[in-house]
Amino acid sequence: MAVELAKIVKLSKISKLVKIFEYLKPEAIGLDNELWLQDANDKVSKNGVVRVYEVDGEWMTTGDPIRYMRSHIKFMLRDKEYGPQLANLTNLFFKFSLNESSRSSPVIFS
Repeated sequence: MAVELAKIVKLSKISKLVKIFEYLKPEAIGLDNELWLQDANDKVSKNGVVRVYEVDGEWMTTGDPIRYMRSHIKFMLRDKEYGPQLANLTNLFFKFSLNESSRSSPVIFS
C-alpha cells in the first residue's frame, strides 16, 4: 500500500496539495454539510494558478457508502499482504450466499 500512497502524494504535489489545505477548513462546509474538494479548488484557482495532471487509471468515488466500500475493497485487493486474505474472505462470502437457501444451520467463518 505504501507504493500506492506514494503515487497519490506525488500527484498531489503537482496539484499543489499544501495550498489547498488553507481552504479545506471545517467552517467551509458546502452542500449537504460536506467539505467539498471542488469548492476548495475553485478558491485556489481564484487566488492563483491550479495545475492538473491527467491520470491514466480508473476513477473511483467515495461519496456514498457502497461506492466507498467498493473503492476500498479494490484498493485492498491490490495490496500484497491484505489482498489474498481479502480475496479468500470474499470467496467464502460468495460461496455462502450461493448455498444460503440450502443451509439449515448458521455458518461460522473462521
